[in-house]
Parts: sequence; C-alpha cells; structure tokens
Amino acid sequence: MDKPKLKGVTDIFSYLKDYSSLVIPIVILIVGVVFLILGSLGSKKLNAEIEGNSIRKLGKTIQSLEKNAVPAKQVDVERKFQDAFEKEATELSKKAIETTQRELLSYEMFPEPKDISTFIFQDFGNKYREAVLDLVHRVNGRDCPTPIEIDNELEISGGKSRVSKTIRSSKTDIKETIIDALCVSKADSASVYVTPEEINGYLYFEKFEFPDKDRAIEDCWYWQNGYWVIEDIFDSIKAINQGSESIDSSKVKRLLGINFDSGKSKNFGRSRRGSKSVAVDSRPSYVMDKDTAMTYMCTGRVCNEDYDIVHFSVEVIISAEAIPEFMKVLCSAKEHKFRDFDGKGEEQSFVHNQITVLENSIIPVDRKDKENELYRYGQAPIFRLSLICEYLFNKAGYEQIKPQKVKDYLLNHEGEKGKKKKK
Repeated sequence: MDKPKLKGVTDIFSYLKDYSSLVIPIVILIVGVVFLILGSLGSKKLNAEIEGNSIRKLGKTIQSLEKNAVPAKQVDVERKFQDAFEKEATELSKKAIETTQRELLSYEMFPEPKDISTFIFQDFGNKYREAVLDLVHRVNGRDCPTPIEIDNELEISGGKSRVSKTIRSSKTDIKETIIDALCVSKADSASVYVTPEEINGYLYFEKFEFPDKDRAIEDCWYWQNGYWVIEDIFDSIKAINQGSESIDSSKVKRLLGINFDSGKSKNFGRSRRGSKSVAVDSRPSYVMDKDTAMTYMCTGRVCNEDYDIVHFSVEVIISAEAIPEFMKVLCSAKEHKFRDFDGKGEEQSFVHNQITVLENSIIPVDRKDKENELYRYGQAPIFRLSLICEYLFNKAGYEQIKPQKVKDYLLNHEGEKGKKKKK
C-alpha cells in the first residue's frame, strides 16, 4: 500500500526535475505580473491625486487669476499715477523754496555789498524805517493822544477847538472832558493803535552807528529776516480788521510790541512817552538749540541743513471773540511778490506760510489801568494776547544771498553740535 504512494511522490519530483529550468522564469513572470498589477493600481491612484490636487487646483487658480488679471491698460494708468505723484512732490518742494524767496529791502546789500562805504548801510536802515512806516499806514495805525497834543488842545479849549464842541455839560470837569473827547477822536480815526517806535529796529536804525563791515552786513541780514516776520504780523492784523475804520469796530485794538529777544524776555508795550521803545536792539537771531530759544520748542525745530528758525513774540489787545481767529490768520498762508534777488526779474506771485504758535498767554485788560487811560477800545470785552511763535525759513530759497559770515556761523555751530552728539 505505501509503495504506490511513495512512487507517486517520486514521480512528481521526477516531473519537476524534468521542468526545473522553467521554474525561475515562471516565478519572475508571476512577480512581474503582480508588480504590473500593483503598479497599474498605484498609477491610477497617483493620477487621480495629481488631477485632483494639482491639475484641477492649478486650473482653478489660473481661472481665478484670469478673473483678477490686471488689464493691459492698467500699466499706463499706474504710470500716470506715479508721474502725478512725482510731479506733486516736485511741486511741493518748489513751493517750499518759494516761501523764502521774498522781496528785499535793498537789492544792493546781499550777499555782500559792492560798495563798502557806510552810506549803503545807512540806506538800508532808511529803507527799513520807511517800510515800517508803510506797514503802519497799511493797517491805518495811529497812537493815542500825546502829552503835547493834550496840552495844545487844552490851550485852545476856549471854543476854537474842534473837540471842545463835544462838551455838553458845564458841570463836567472841563479838562477831563476835553481829554476824553480828544481820545475818542483819535480812536475814531484809527483802525489799530500802533506806532513805528514800538516796532523792533525802527529806533535802532534811527541812530545807526557803523560798527565794522562784517558786523554791519550781519545786522542788515538779520533785520531783513525780521522785517519779513513783522510784515506777516501786520498783514494778519490788516486781514482780521478788514473793513474797520475805527478802534471800536476793530477786532485787534492795539499792537503792543514785536520782540526778537532770545533771552525769553516778554517786555512788551511800554509807552514811548518819556522813554525809548521796547528792546530796540534785540535784533532777530537763529535758534540753534534750547538755550537760544524763546520758549519750549514743541515742534522740536532748530536750524539745520534744510531750514533756519527764528523765534519772535507779539502782543496785542484784542476783542475776546477774535482770539482764535487772530491766531489762525497769523498762521495762515499769505501772498508775496518776487522779482529775483536782483529785483530785475519778472514779477511772480508766491505763497508763504511760515509761522507756528509755540506759546500763548491771555489776560483780561483793566481799562482803568494807567497804561490804558488814554486809549478807547470800545465796549466789547478785551484781552491782552501774548504769543511766542516760530518762523521757518527754507534754506534753499535764500541761501544764495545769505552772507558768508552767517553761513560760517551756522556751519560752525552744526559742527560743534555734531561733536557733542558723538561724545
């Protein structure tokens, strides 16, 4: 029984032995078929992933970009925008320079006079005084009655005086009535109380004494700067009092003083009767640091390579409701003419806006105070407004006419400031 079974097994091995050379190829074929099948399945899966995650997604992205694509004409639009932006920046820079291209009091002085005689400096001083007188005239400025005018009026009070006709009661003190009538008459004929003697530089040039060439040129330069500041103050008063022909109807009643004293002095409004005008020699000066400033510099600006800074103070007696308006007008844009720095060019109209208020003080006015006894301000509430301001000069606008002595001073100070920073 066992032998036949054994024989069957032997026959199988014998059969396999006869075909043993085919076993390896068959195995390889089977393995190949298996890998082919697996590869095909993997390829389909990979293709599906590529199509789902890459091709379709990329397609959607491309379609989205097509919808949001910048039109070809947009390039031209953007170029025009950038050109306009550049033009605007250039125009602003040009206007900043124009602010300091102003008319000069004398076209023979800067940067250095050809004539070194004292006459040219005296001529500058005369032109400064004439310009100040013109500013007073522009605003219809007058003074209150002087002691001489009062004495003359009292002497002719027997009926010949025009103001004596206003006397209505013999019981009233004649002297006080005459003085009051004279004061009212003065107030009715003026738009603002101001005299040239109260403007810095006016008395200085009245008694100008030639120091030396360099100092004289330097003085004239700083007073030229000062005149531009003073002119803006008067133009502001003229604008706010527009249409007024009397102190009563004016908003700015009285200009007490303009000061350039870098010593932080607020010595305004002293009467010129019996004394000189305030701070007659306090010429303008450049603000180089906090020590040369009139007050705390909230703007943080001092002279640098781009601009020069001058501080000034101005004090007025003004109606209460006009205080905000006056400060706004003072800091607003103003027009000026320019004919090149030789005065021979074609006249151009420029705009400047160079004032910033740094500090203000507002105090009620006591009409009965001795300082105000000859002034008639009307019935409206009035205040004494004191301002300390900053005035900015664009260097590129006037550097070509700045005296070399002044340039050297600024450069030396900048150098010293740089050394301190390094330390």
